[in-house]
Formats: sequence, structure tokens, C-alpha cells
Amino acid sequence: MSTLEQLYENGLLLNEDKVLLEELAQGNENILVIGNDEQMNGLLLIAILRERLRGGETWYFKDRDDLSLDFHLIELKSNMVKSYEDAREIVRSMPFIPIIIDEINTQALAQFFLECCVGLRSQVTAAYTGYGDAKALFSSFAQLTRSTVDYRTQDDVENYVRHMVKVFVIYSEKDGQKKITVVDNRRQ
Repeated sequence: MSTLEQLYENGLLLNEDKVLLEELAQGNENILVIGNDEQMNGLLLIAILRERLRGGETWYFKDRDDLSLDFHLIELKSNMVKSYEDAREIVRSMPFIPIIIDEINTQALAQFFLECCVGLRSQVTAAYTGYGDAKALFSSFAQLTRSTVDYRTQDDVENYVRHMVKVFVIYSEKDGQKKITVVDNRRQ
């Protein structure tokens, strides 16, 4: 399952979500994949990237060695990114190349992704893996973007992140059923 069409054929993705993701992948939107299955998040990233790249090259913040990507990538280990400024410096030299972050697992990468959504970069695709339902995952991601000296309430942080990140792809399992949902906040 490494294309959007295959995800649709396997019943994980509704046709309207597949069409929307194909459209989004061709555009400049930043896309965040959230779910509680690291492997499925990786497959979703690959499927979105296949649509997005079509033979181009990209920056790749790599956290795991288990993702099989057959694209021409400029690979960076996510442990090289100690701060938001590090991430920004690493990608500064090639401003028009799409970025993929295979796992947002530090506050620095979370802040970098959020700043991309604010206007720093476009065509960034990232995954965040956590536990619980979609609401708990979103809350956890929002908390990760929060700096240590932040006096906003948790609700304020979640609302800010929800407002900044325009496109979410949510992978969830409910009663043994696997489902991929696309949330497009641009329409609100």
C-alpha cells in the first residue's frame, strides 16, 4: 500500500478523500499525518509523496530506517536538529524543494513544522505518531509544539495549532476498522 489509489482500493480511503489528497499533493499545502501506527503513517507519507514529487527531489528529515523510499531524496537525520534554528539553517539553501519529516518527535521539529505552516515553507509533509484517538493525538501534537515558557492554556495552544495547520490526514482504528480521514481546514 504505497499509493493513494492502493489505499482507496483497500477500502482505507474514501474516494472523496483520495481525490482531495491528490489535489492537495499537487498544491503547496503543508500536510500533517497523525495516527497511532508508525508503519501506516509511513505508508501514508510515501503515498502522498508519490503524488507530490513525480520525479523531483526533496529534503528528508529521517528518524527511522524502516521506510523504503524510492525517490531521489536529500536525507537528513532528525537527531541533527537540536533547535528550530538548526532546522531552518539546514533547509535555507534550497527554498523550493519539498520537505518530508518522517516522524516529528522533538519540540524543535514540531516548532519547525508549525512555523512552516505559518508561512516559512510550503509543501512540507510530516507524520506524528502517538497514542489514543484522533483528538488525543491532536492534543499531544499541540502540546509538543508548545515551548517550555508558554503561558497559554492547553485549549489556546490546540486552537492555535488547529488554525495554523490547514491539512491533517488522520489514521485511526475503531472497532477493528482501519480508516484514513482528510481534514481540510482551508474550507472553514
